[in-house]
Amino acid sequence: MPFDISKLLISLLLVCTFMTIDLWTKREVWKLDSSSRASLISGDKVTITAPVRNYGGPGIFSHDTPDQSFRYWHIFVALTSLACFWCLVLSDERIWHSAIGAISVGGMWGNVYEMLIYGSVTDFIRLNGSGVLNDLTFNVADVFIFAGLPLFYLTSEMRPYDKLISLLLHVSIFGLIVSILPSEPSVYIAIGCLYYLLIWPDPEEERV
Repeated sequence: MPFDISKLLISLLLVCTFMTIDLWTKREVWKLDSSSRASLISGDKVTITAPVRNYGGPGIFSHDTPDQSFRYWHIFVALTSLACFWCLVLSDERIWHSAIGAISVGGMWGNVYEMLIYGSVTDFIRLNGSGVLNDLTFNVADVFIFAGLPLFYLTSEMRPYDKLISLLLHVSIFGLIVSILPSEPSVYIAIGCLYYLLIWPDPEEERV
């Protein structure tokens, strides 16, 4: 199969568009004073806070300065984001669906860029009075990631069964990240089983 340079350029343009939006919001929030931040979002449930540095790591996330070994985690995240670019954007033959995949990948690249350059990610959006999600602090890239992935699954050509498993995986990993689910071996085993179900061969396809 010949390499399609035009598809690569379109894919990069789509991803970099969302990446640029994320990085722009992070740059602008560092310039704002407290009164300007308060006026951006009216209401008590979601607020713009003073930006904080999130160093990111398995478990996730910590605003404490980690040791140097955390840089290996950042490299792993960068490689994962490249793999997602290939799977969700570049290899998708439908341009409109590539654009949907670019939402979440652009968010990944925005966070990865900050991780590799600054060693941390800027968080500035906070949820208040939201139960288990109370005081959760995140950024626009996180919104792109956690909203874009389910949208990608639901609009894909996957079987309904695979879409359901994908959404369960997404919710499970999100729950683990924000500490809704306990970081115990049983939880990782359950998530691993979901991945196994996702790639389990379809008996009907094997009979064709």
